[in-house]
Amino acid sequence: MTRRLTEEEIHERIRETHGDAVVMVEYAGKTSDPSSRFRCTDPECGHTWSTTTSNVCHKTGCRRCGHTRQSEALRLTEEEIHERIREKHGDAVVMTRYGGGTVKMSDFKCADPECGHTWSTTTSNVCRKTGCRRCANRSISAARIMSEKQIHDRIGERHGQKIVMTRYGGSTIRDRSDFKCTDCGYSWSTTAQAVYRQGSSCAACKGLPRRTEDEVHALIRAKHGTTVVMIGYAGNMTNKSNFECGLCGRAWLTSVTSVASKGSRCIHCFGNPLLSEEQVRERIMKHHEGRIVLVRYAGSVEARASEFSCTDCGYEWSTSAISVYSHTGCRACAQYGYDPTKPGTLYYVKVLDTEGLAFFKIGITNADPPMDRFANESAEVELVRAWKFEQGSEALDAESAALNRFASFNAGFGQGDGPLRAGGNTELFTVDLLDELELLVAGCMAGDHE
Repeated sequence: MTRRLTEEEIHERIRETHGDAVVMVEYAGKTSDPSSRFRCTDPECGHTWSTTTSNVCHKTGCRRCGHTRQSEALRLTEEEIHERIREKHGDAVVMTRYGGGTVKMSDFKCADPECGHTWSTTTSNVCRKTGCRRCANRSISAARIMSEKQIHDRIGERHGQKIVMTRYGGSTIRDRSDFKCTDCGYSWSTTAQAVYRQGSSCAACKGLPRRTEDEVHALIRAKHGTTVVMIGYAGNMTNKSNFECGLCGRAWLTSVTSVASKGSRCIHCFGNPLLSEEQVRERIMKHHEGRIVLVRYAGSVEARASEFSCTDCGYEWSTSAISVYSHTGCRACAQYGYDPTKPGTLYYVKVLDTEGLAFFKIGITNADPPMDRFANESAEVELVRAWKFEQGSEALDAESAALNRFASFNAGFGQGDGPLRAGGNTELFTVDLLDELELLVAGCMAGDHE
């Protein structure tokens, strides 16, 4: 039987591996327990983290210092940034203030004298593709302007005489207009582009007539009584309508489906109350019966920086406390969805919603090719980059590191919101993080991660 190491022997092994760069500040009692605490001795860092002592004794050091070294080695100078912007945009875009890194916010200006728009974004976005959004929107708007006759012609090409437009809502294809089915007489309102471009047709003929506003109010009353009131209807079940809490008066935006079908209610009164660390631990214990422990509480149930550990397999990850005590378990132990025992792929995709807004998603899949994951999506999804891992658990670790590091850029979608119908909207980001993600993945593949 293997002899258990003493705490002094563990300190000695850490010094042999890392010198004085890492110290153990709290020993959990055994080398496989992930709740031991470690600290980086670099005065400019001071990062603390939890993991098993066996990890640190073998190789794992301060991830934050590792990423900093990689970033500094590959960081572009300000002059190189200016040169790349000229290569991509010519003289159309000028950087007026450099933020000091490819994923730090810098200031830019459109050189068009008729525009002069200024904005802030990452240099990574501008060097790769993003230019002046205002000029781009003017070009898009010009392409959307169509005459009423052109709209009628396009609807005829798509639907024949089955659907007619009875009222044109404005000058662009994204304005809501009125339509009528010539087969059954059903009338409804939607955008012209939804009818002639996306193929939207008569819901009544499909057996799916749109619910009236009175019917929606009845659904909400049946689900929530007087605790939730709809004060503004968006016209359908999926667009965001206005709701008000019958208890505290708080108003918010979400879809009718989220409220009437999924049971969404006031986040202050029902969903995410201010909980103490002890209350969070009690809820996690009740839901997971000791299989998951809270290692570090971020102070809010919604903050994604809380740290957790699985007592069955030792896997560690960061996410929000509410997701753990509500539904989420250990992804490494899960017997469905992603299987960490099989080869996996970490993917980075660009997602365009129905409004043309771009988001970026980081995720993992066992599917090969990885785009099979998005086969049934209505949103436009483009694969930007993919990394294959022979060990699926390594892809899982890389994804967790990326989601934790880039949390400040998260789009903030809830479980029932966002452009992706099959889920995964909580891993959408508002800026292009490819350059920094490549550095992070390179570090993970080299073993320099927590």
